[in-house]
Amino acid sequence: MRESIDFKVNDVAEEDLGFKELKGVVAYMHRYNRAEHLICYNAYEVFKDKDMYERIFGNEEKLKKFLRWKVQVLERGIKLLHFKPSSVNSII
Repeated sequence: MRESIDFKVNDVAEEDLGFKELKGVVAYMHRYNRAEHLICYNAYEVFKDKDMYERIFGNEEKLKKFLRWKVQVLERGIKLLHFKPSSVNSII
């Protein structure tokens, strides 16, 4: 429980965490499929580049910030879901 309090997940969706170079490249929400599922893409091959890898994951602080950014992508996606009876409300 303490970790979730320290992480402040309720605030993450509104933060400016940077990672402008990762937006739309590594993880992003993209429309809905035919079954009305929101589609979330995760493409990690950009980290094959050693400079990019070091810039994003180079130390524990950077890694924690990246993980927070990933949670942010999902939290923003959750806000796009339509919670109504008889509809599909999930992210794939």
